[in-house]
Amino acid sequence: MNTCAFLLILTVQIYADGIEGPTAAGCTFEEDADPSLCDFTQGEEDDFDWLLFRTYGSPYASSDLLRGSYMLVNSSQHAVGHRAQLLLQPMSENDTHCIQFSYFLYSRDGHSPGALRAYVRVNGGPLGIPVWNTSGSHAKQWHPVELAVSTFWPNEYQVLIEATVSRERRGYIAVDDIMVLNYPCYKAPHFSRLGDEEVNAGQNASFQCVAAWPGVRGGEVPAGETQRRDFNNSICQAPESPALRGVLSARQCPADRSRPLPVCHSVLQGLRGLKLC
Repeated sequence: MNTCAFLLILTVQIYADGIEGPTAAGCTFEEDADPSLCDFTQGEEDDFDWLLFRTYGSPYASSDLLRGSYMLVNSSQHAVGHRAQLLLQPMSENDTHCIQFSYFLYSRDGHSPGALRAYVRVNGGPLGIPVWNTSGSHAKQWHPVELAVSTFWPNEYQVLIEATVSRERRGYIAVDDIMVLNYPCYKAPHFSRLGDEEVNAGQNASFQCVAAWPGVRGGEVPAGETQRRDFNNSICQAPESPALRGVLSARQCPADRSRPLPVCHSVLQGLRGLKLC
């Protein structure tokens, strides 16, 4: 991996605003839209394809489904652990993009339909570790997501959204309004790159000791409420919380262990998201 290759910064945040500004790529899957004009492709290394579902063409659709046009996985129709992938168009210019989409995971009996993950593949390489994921049965509604991605020429980056069927094989997984905006996210914070160090070897993201913990409002964490964590010569200050256990790991720190990160504190952004040390 090129040690100066790239930076991907991710924050997942609930937002109420609509999609604004020009788009670089994406698809809204509207009922009158031609799917061949959308900037996505079905995966070729998965087990089955996403279904373009339109309620106007499905008069006997389940009442568990939301109205509209979107990409759908019916977990009951596929085997446990089978995957379906959607690939957005590759990006290669020096720029910062905001990737927005909405997801739906629902089963009326509370069972998990499966998992939904987002990856960033670099130069056609392996997927690595997901930069965002969720699972379980959520409320019967759309949940919006923002991903802030900085790309660095000449490397090529491709966002991939993957659904995986659960053991329960009940319920539905869906995505809609996938947009790649040609400007930074308004809601998701954007952070500077980590110099010229290689971070997260084998993973398509260069996080600076990133951790996630819910339920904390914005603001800096007082020093007395943080704990010092040392991962392979990389030192971070993070909130003292049982929810933090197991979140930070060695894979989130520089591959070059001779060059440690500086001591840092955590700045919490919003109600939920990834925090940069």
